[in-house]
Amino acid sequence: MDLTKRIWVEDESIAIGKIFLPHEFWKQMASSSLVQMEVSKEVRVQRLVNEYGSADRDEFLTIMGKIVTKLGGQHYKNAKEKLAEGDMHSVIEILLTYYDKAYLKSIDKRSERIKFTLPWDGDSVENSLLNYLTGNRFRLLEFINNLFKI
Repeated sequence: MDLTKRIWVEDESIAIGKIFLPHEFWKQMASSSLVQMEVSKEVRVQRLVNEYGSADRDEFLTIMGKIVTKLGGQHYKNAKEKLAEGDMHSVIEILLTYYDKAYLKSIDKRSERIKFTLPWDGDSVENSLLNYLTGNRFRLLEFINNLFKI
C-alpha cells in the first residue's frame, strides 16, 4: 500500500468482533475526517440480507445471543422466531434497531469530524457521488473545498 496516498475506510471501532485493528491504524482513523453515507433502511436491509442471508442459522443465532442485553429480550425473541422461519429480512430489520441506536450514539461523538454527507441509493458509490455533485454547482464547490481540508 502506498502510504503517501489517501485511503478510504469504513469507520469502525478498534474491535470488530474478536478482531482488533492495529492500534496505530485505528488512532489515525479515530482522528481523521469522515464522509457520512446516508442510506435508506430498505437499501441497508437488502444489502445485509444479500450478505448474511445464506449464513448458517445456528451460528447466526449464537452470534445474536451475544447482543441479547443490548438488543433487548423481546427484540431478541422476535429475531430468533423470524430466523427460525427463514425470514432473514425481518431478522435484519430487528437487528438494525440495535445497531442504529449504537451508531447514532457513536456518530454524535464524532459529528465535528464529518466533512459532508453523501446520499447513497445502493448503486456504485462513484455514481452516487457523481449524481450528487453534478446536481448542484454549490455542492461541487463545497465538496472540492472539503476534500482539500480532509
